[in-house]
This record gives sequence, C-alpha cells and structure tokens, in this order.
Amino acid sequence: MRSFQLQLSQIHDQMRQLEEYKNTRLLIVSKLPPEVLSIILEFLALGSVTLSYPRRHYNNILPATQVCRLWRQVALDSPRIWSYIYSSAPPRLVELFLERARSAPLHLRTNGWAKNENVLALLDRLHQVKEMNLICTSEWLKRITSEPTPLLETLALENASGSRPAGTFTLSADAFPALRYLTLKYYICASDSASSFIPLHSLAIDCTRVTGGELPNSTDFFSAMNNLPHLSSLTLTNALAQPVGPAPSLSINLPSLTDLSITDNDMRNIAWMACITAPRIKTIKLWCSEKQIEAEHSAAIVAAIYLNLPNLTDSHCQFALSLDTRQVHDYARVRAWTKLTELDQDALSLVFDFRVPGTSDLRLEESVLTLFPPTTVPPILYFSSNTPTFSDDDLTIPRQRILRQLADITEVHVNRLIDLPLIMCDTPNKRGQTTMSLPSWKTMVFRDSFYVKYKSRIFARLKKQLKARKTVGSPIETWQLNSVNLESTDLEQFKDLVDCVPLVVKNPQGAQSWPY
Repeated sequence: MRSFQLQLSQIHDQMRQLEEYKNTRLLIVSKLPPEVLSIILEFLALGSVTLSYPRRHYNNILPATQVCRLWRQVALDSPRIWSYIYSSAPPRLVELFLERARSAPLHLRTNGWAKNENVLALLDRLHQVKEMNLICTSEWLKRITSEPTPLLETLALENASGSRPAGTFTLSADAFPALRYLTLKYYICASDSASSFIPLHSLAIDCTRVTGGELPNSTDFFSAMNNLPHLSSLTLTNALAQPVGPAPSLSINLPSLTDLSITDNDMRNIAWMACITAPRIKTIKLWCSEKQIEAEHSAAIVAAIYLNLPNLTDSHCQFALSLDTRQVHDYARVRAWTKLTELDQDALSLVFDFRVPGTSDLRLEESVLTLFPPTTVPPILYFSSNTPTFSDDDLTIPRQRILRQLADITEVHVNRLIDLPLIMCDTPNKRGQTTMSLPSWKTMVFRDSFYVKYKSRIFARLKKQLKARKTVGSPIETWQLNSVNLESTDLEQFKDLVDCVPLVVKNPQGAQSWPY
C-alpha cells in the first residue's frame, strides 16, 4: 500500500511537471515578455472597473493569478493591478488589494453604499489616493478636506444625507494641489480664493433640491471662472442662487472650454452662457427647468444666447414644440448637430441643446424657436399636443403665431394624427388669406402605430386642408406614416393630394427619434 502511494505521488509530480512545461513552454501566451504580460493583466483588471458589481472586477483578476506561476508572479509584481478599490466590496478583498497595491496610487470607486471599514482604510492612505468616487458622510468629508492629498487628481463626492441638509465643500488649492477633475452632488461649492479653481480641467456641481444652505451668488461664481486656463468641461445643475435683477452682463473668458452644461430653475442663470467666450467650445446644453422669468425678458435672453453660439450654418437642427393645455409637460426645444450628411447620421455628436418649459402665452417658446439662426439644412419640427378635440385648443392663436414665422421648416413629425390638422388649421382659404403655418412644409411624418381616435373626422379635415395648400401653390408633397392601424381605404382618399409612403422606423419605441 505504501509503495502504491509513493508511485501515485510520483505520477502526480510528473503530471504537474508536464502541465508546467505546457504552460511555460508550449502555450504562445507563456512566451510573452513579463512586461507585456503585465500590461495584459492590468487591462484585464482595470478594463472592468465601470461594472456595477465589484465582485466581477475581482473575479477577473484573481483567477488569472492561478493560471501558472509566471502569471501569478507577474501579477504580484504589478501593484497597479491591485490599485482599484471598490468601497462596497468585501473588506477582506479590499485589505488584500491594498496589501498588493503597495505604494501605487490608489483609485477608490463607488457602486453603492460604502462599507465603513473600506473607506477608513483608504482614508488612512489619503496621501496615496489619486482618484476618489464616494458617497460621503460629514466625518469622511472632514478628513478629505483637512488631511494632505498630494496625488488626488479626480474627486467625485455625493452627500450621503442626500439633498437635505446641504453640505458645503470648500475648495482649497493648498489642500488639493493636484486636483484636476471635481464632481459634487448635493454639496454647495465654496472656495477660499478664486485661484483654487485654476488647476481644474473639469467641474460638475449638482445642487438639485438642496436645502439648508446658501447657494453661491452667480456673479461671484462666474467671476471666479474667468480666465481659467485648463477648464474644458463645466456642468452646473441648479448650483447657483437666483439672481436679483435683470440678466447678468459680465465678460468671461474660458480659452480651453469644450463642453458647457447649465441646468437651472431661472433663465437668468441660463443666460450666463451668453457672457462666456469659449473659442474651442464643442457642445452646449442649456436646460431651464421652471418658469422663473417674465415673458418680456425672455426674448432678450434667448437672443443673447443665440448671438454667442458657434457657427452653426451647416448644422442640422431639430425643433420641438410640445403643447400641454394643462401646462404640465409643455416645452420648447432646439437641438443642433453639425454637418449632417446622409452617411453619418448615426455618428453625429450633439452640438447645441436648448430646452425651456412652456408658458401660458407661448412667448418664451416663440423666442426659442423663431430666433434661432438660419441654417443651410432646413430644420425638422417635432410637434405634440394633448388636445383631445379640434374645439378644445386654447393655444390656437399663439401657436399659429409661432408656426407662421417658421418659414424654413420642410418636415414635421407628429405622434398623434390629430396634430397634423391642428398645425394646418389656418391654411389660406378662398377669401384671399395670404398667411399660413409653415409655408415651406413639404413632408409630414406620422410615427405612432396606436389606435387612431376620431379617424374619419381627422381625415376629412386633413383632406380639406391639404387641398387648400395645394390650391395656393404650397402643397404637402409626401406623407410618411406608420400604417399599422390604417386601412388602404383610409389612404386612398389622399392619392391625388399627397404621396403616402411607409415609414421606416429604426427605433420602434421612438426613444431616440422623439426629442423629449
């Protein structure tokens, strides 16, 4: 029996030797130089850091260390592989990673509520932390802002107490000498001096629904932004106090700014975009979330914003006008993409996005849609309403005032069939009217495939209006429609008025096609 066990042990040793020979000599991957293998293992470890589940990240690298001795040794000799830490990961794994990371710069990521042991372990190594993304308590914030962080380049903090009560983050150049990217959520941003903003490449502040603190004065804040040499991205979400008085007038130079996003309850804070000179700007997002400015001032603010836009002459634009008689979801929106061609529609990047809430008299919507600079590519209009019947539309007159001014629109999209005759309701008649809605209108697109209410009444009115436009020399030429719930007899009555063609919808749910 003992002799048998000895022979069995020898056989196992031989099998291990053969397995090791195969792994180290025969497999192509084993012939890679250690420095190349280290890069591959780092990619394996770091390429999944954005996944939602921290165990997946650890499960990628830990099995790799068990492949063979070479892989394990290379991994253990590469501290960077172990430098990405998840705040919600099992503490024993975090302890293991910190041990193997040795003196490498550390990256703290969050994907949920942080475990206290993990955060404290990282805070004990603040001098070693290069990146920190954390749902933060007041105690942790105190340590982060008071202890040395010589390597910290990226800092993203979310107030653990939510938006109530507000926390205050004080930016100090002395405390964060290497800071380049700062993101704050539910924190009021303060600074000990304007010079503390100078090193920043990116700044994002979200104070939505923040209470219990005093938001910074917008004039003071943007004065501190002036002449920041490196700032390329600025995102402000309800981060400023409501201004007192008219829209601001201040000259702000941001030579490196490429991405600007301002979302605010007050149009006068949106108007700060008009004060910014940014020769390298690529994308602009301006969203007003509530009606906080009088209609008589809106046109001047919108005109100032448009005057400071980059050259959008060759852009493709989408206009959206949503009219809700309850004034709950009504809005106007303009979006622009540069240099649209038939070949690159799916690869376009959004350059300009301006959205404002609706007003009772549509004066603000009128400014947004009609003051936009003309482009060589005609804009597309997306129109929607919740009007249930033709006689229940209180916005008829101001709506037609807007539509008459949109002389460049050639294509209109709707999701409700009733919206088409609503748009054309002031088509010139035989009594010599000369004005009409959207005089350049050539194509109408009906996207919805749901059951059409009042179909016969809508078709009768639409047919009458199409005839009227054709009579005065401004016919609608093409009707693209989703005909799932329409019969061939429904469309037969339009054969002499407009070409009806099937609508090809890339996204049946309309998530990408309808500009909400």
